[in-house]
Amino acid sequence: MSRPAELPVPPVDAVMPHTAMLWFGGASVVLSAFCFAAGLHLARRERRPFPLLLPVAGMCTVVLEATVCHLGHCWHPVVGQWTLYTSNGVSVPVYLAFSYCFYFSGLFLVAYPLISKGRLTGRHLWRLYGGGCVMASVVEIYVMRTNLWIYYGPQALWLWKGTLPLWWVFTNVACILLALTLVAVFYPVLTGWKQLLVLPLSPLGAYMGHLAVGAPYYLLIGSNAGADQTLVELSGIASLALALLVVAGCGHVLTLQRRITSHERANPAAVPEPAAPVTAQG
Repeated sequence: MSRPAELPVPPVDAVMPHTAMLWFGGASVVLSAFCFAAGLHLARRERRPFPLLLPVAGMCTVVLEATVCHLGHCWHPVVGQWTLYTSNGVSVPVYLAFSYCFYFSGLFLVAYPLISKGRLTGRHLWRLYGGGCVMASVVEIYVMRTNLWIYYGPQALWLWKGTLPLWWVFTNVACILLALTLVAVFYPVLTGWKQLLVLPLSPLGAYMGHLAVGAPYYLLIGSNAGADQTLVELSGIASLALALLVVAGCGHVLTLQRRITSHERANPAAVPEPAAPVTAQG
């Protein structure tokens, strides 16, 4: 019988850098305020609350944090932390609710004019993906310098210790775009009270994206082979490939109906005639 895997131990004695927490938290609040202002502007223009719900949906998505930190070995120092909630042995600080707000709803609001007109395409998603990856990498330079949160244990594709491991970059942004795609797909039916469904749709899409893309790393790092750095790197490459596949798949889903409509217009003879009504006999 094989011995159970010895998982890396988080730095439980790490202290939350108070000044960095205030600076980063304050910046997150300011950026979230801009997102709420943009959502309110769009809501007033369209006379419906849906755009204003997007920043709220982003904040709700913070429920993802403890799960992926537990699986991916990321630690938020507990000592001196202002805690929002604790799950899976990970304490999540309050400021992260605002970080998730601008992180998710920032991309949501950029894409919203296209979503509302049914014009969001795969090409737009790739642009958002590239921009999101750059933004994530730049933001975490400050995080790495201040130890605001800490990546521990074997990490995949950590090419430069000045920012987060590369597999995290691709995985994080892919989960945002999957959440965005889920919102876009359901958008036509989100009317009236059903607009509130965007609040669980964002966390649901984020969970789907992160667990699907991060699965190779998560499965390996929790196994007896998790200490083999070569295998860890290969798992990161697999996650990177899955991230690109997810983004491509989201683009395919978003343009599927448009392709069907274009095909029907180009080939009207291929569109079946509606069935004649059946009349009662006798």
